[in-house]
Amino acid sequence: MTHQKEHLPLFASHHIVRIGIFIYVSLLFLLLASCGTSEEDTLRVAEGNRYAQGFTLSHTEGKDSSAYLFRSKMRCRFGDTLLLSDTLLVLPYPPKRIVCLSSTQIPYLKALGKLENIVGIAGTRYISDSALQADITNGSIAEVGTLPNLDYERLLNLAPDLVLGYDADFTALTNYANRLRSFKIPVVSIDEYHESHPLGRAEWLKFFAFLFKRDSIAAAILDTVNEAYERISYSATKSHVPTVLINYPWKGIWYIPTQESYMAQFVRDAGGRLLLSSQAANGNTATTVSHDEVLSRGFNAEYWLNPGEIESLGALSNYENFRAVRNRKVYNNTRRTNTNGGNDFYESGVLLPHFILRDVYTILHSSGQDSSAGLYFYKKLE
Repeated sequence: MTHQKEHLPLFASHHIVRIGIFIYVSLLFLLLASCGTSEEDTLRVAEGNRYAQGFTLSHTEGKDSSAYLFRSKMRCRFGDTLLLSDTLLVLPYPPKRIVCLSSTQIPYLKALGKLENIVGIAGTRYISDSALQADITNGSIAEVGTLPNLDYERLLNLAPDLVLGYDADFTALTNYANRLRSFKIPVVSIDEYHESHPLGRAEWLKFFAFLFKRDSIAAAILDTVNEAYERISYSATKSHVPTVLINYPWKGIWYIPTQESYMAQFVRDAGGRLLLSSQAANGNTATTVSHDEVLSRGFNAEYWLNPGEIESLGALSNYENFRAVRNRKVYNNTRRTNTNGGNDFYESGVLLPHFILRDVYTILHSSGQDSSAGLYFYKKLE
């Protein structure tokens, strides 16, 4: 498993109901006033967020503020004394030495002008950002291994005051957080990949802004992103809804994004329909589909997106009878992949959902045999 959580098949099983405002505010008050973890099972609305469902922020009239991360059941606030428990994490302000365990955390820090705070990264060879590549080369940023094989000795020598992790959904991997906390190193789980909307993933920028008290910067960026995304979505034609097959079998298993996944939302907002997609079960963002079912139902998809590591139509010889292959309408999100296999789709793409949507919209509504011209993350396979 690499630093890019989504480098496994997209939405492999890792990686809200809205209620009346009075009830919501009451529950939120109870949640933040208590170290207990019962309310988070029913409170699934994030205060002040338009799309993100994984965290909520609470601001007081003074300088104090706090955050609650629903999935990890963690409440964070700032304080002079570092305090760690199962429910409360008191963070230094601002964090000066950060270790990132996922490349998806990097664009948030970059947007806030805080790349210089990064001292370690898991999976440095896969990083796309050119400034970080230079720092990695000159030794300013250290490699700390990749989950589940972190280099704890090197990580401890970096003396980070914050590690940005993620919920890997596997016991062998999540143990890293407990081990780091035993060394009195705070770990915050950044689980943006569980968001059901691409703009929800982008909205995690607000949580990063909370770490540095740069709320106004985050708000301005998100206003621009949201406006651009919504403009493309509103323009998507409804006269024809092209069908889309997504992904490629991985170790013999075909993972299809569920209807509650952000990739399914991309397809919908671009005016398409994702085939073989089902409702989420147990919070999963992907469902497994048998190869026979893909052969029978995906055979006639008009477009095929994200076929794993496939880089040419010739490599799809086993699927040469698929409609999308016959008509040369197969596109992969690998245009911005570096020589080590690091894919910027899974790095800067988290804060550029409008770029991704524009690509998908262009693909699904292109006429004739259009090339990849004008696409940012995607390229047409030849």
